[in-house]
Amino acid sequence: MKAITPFVGGGLSGVWTGAYGHALMAANWAPTTHHGVIATDAAGLRWWEDYHAHEHVLDADAGTLTVTGRIEGQPLAYERRYLFGPEAIEVTLTLSAEADLRLGRLVECIPLARGGWKARGATISAGDATAGPVTASRVSVTDDAGAGVEFALDGERALNLVPEGLRTSSWRKLQIGRVEIVLPAALTAGQSVELRYTIRPLPG
Repeated sequence: MKAITPFVGGGLSGVWTGAYGHALMAANWAPTTHHGVIATDAAGLRWWEDYHAHEHVLDADAGTLTVTGRIEGQPLAYERRYLFGPEAIEVTLTLSAEADLRLGRLVECIPLARGGWKARGATISAGDATAGPVTASRVSVTDDAGAGVEFALDGERALNLVPEGLRTSSWRKLQIGRVEIVLPAALTAGQSVELRYTIRPLPG
């Protein structure tokens, strides 16, 4: 029997536009292919949201969804709030340390469809960078026709662009690249950090 890891933590499973198709595309293959927090400890082990610890509140009239929970194996709680507007999705992530915490790395992972999913290509870019570390306030994924989706951050942030993410070996050679938004890896008990970003289509 094959083990199956469920989607976790209230991250988005997909963001699609008519001009571009799927931009954000999550899978349960690994922490690096889900939309959410990746906590990497000093030993290099990666932790993500505890599937059994999250709750949600949906206000359909206001267009808001709030998901709360904790990171598995770490003293770290999260609140993920979405505002679904007519032209954009606003995301607010709040992380709160339940005890002193010192990690090797802490990031918000945004998985992006590439490979066989994107016949017209999918270029991840922030400024002039298309891979590796960069500091920017905006990051986008675009195809060869100029259509795409932009992620507008709440200010200049350290990012890591990983276009060559996990890929399937057979079925259409599907691939999931990612953008990692770097967050503080050391927090004291009671300390909180907030990240805000907006997802909107680009005029193709």
